[in-house]
Amino acid sequence: MPHAELVPTSRAEARRAHGEVGRLVAFSDGVLAVAATLTAFQFKIPSHLRNDAAFGHELRGALETIPLFLLSFFLIGMFWQLHHRAFDLIARQDAILRWINLAFLAVVCFLPFSTKVLADYSGGAYLTTDGSAVATRAVVLYGATVLIAALALTVMWVYAAQWGRLLRTDVTRARIRRESVRSVVTPAVFALSIVFASVVHPTLGVLFWLVAPLALIGLAFVFRKDEQREEAAARASADAAHD
Repeated sequence: MPHAELVPTSRAEARRAHGEVGRLVAFSDGVLAVAATLTAFQFKIPSHLRNDAAFGHELRGALETIPLFLLSFFLIGMFWQLHHRAFDLIARQDAILRWINLAFLAVVCFLPFSTKVLADYSGGAYLTTDGSAVATRAVVLYGATVLIAALALTVMWVYAAQWGRLLRTDVTRARIRRESVRSVVTPAVFALSIVFASVVHPTLGVLFWLVAPLALIGLAFVFRKDEQREEAAARASADAAHD
């Protein structure tokens, strides 16, 4: 009888934990969506222009910043994807995880400002810079913003997977290793980009940012067979338990 009374309590706790994680993810989704939207509002054309030549000049300048908007938008999208991958495996949350998550979101919210600074002071169109000290600082500011956000996401995953032990009980060690590798790609790329921008040329640092999504796509292909095997084994186990 005592054992029978513990079962529904355990299930209730599991449902409550799932709901708490769901609320945290929903809040994070909303903040990331707002940050992605705000990147577009950083690029404006003055409303007082009445001269066609002046308007054309401002419009060309704004259009030249579209690659920067797309870069920031897709970086935030990449963070959203990595965040969801982590929370697909996290079963519980605590105060420390919530604070780390808030720190991550706070830095992401700073990204539209860094994008605006990069657009105004990079000294060149599209993803090029003029190599000046001002352009270098703008590139380093942007790279540092992404680096800190990526590090916060990495710390959050490491805490949940190792220190906090907040993952689902069915998550394998191989899956934890794969997600840990994914979590360090972006901070490593942007740390190197800051070095390249500062030591070699800011344009090289900017171009190096493109390595992050390419590396994550490459890892997805490398890990795909292992993930398919684990998914097939999980389905077979679930079918056996059902039968």
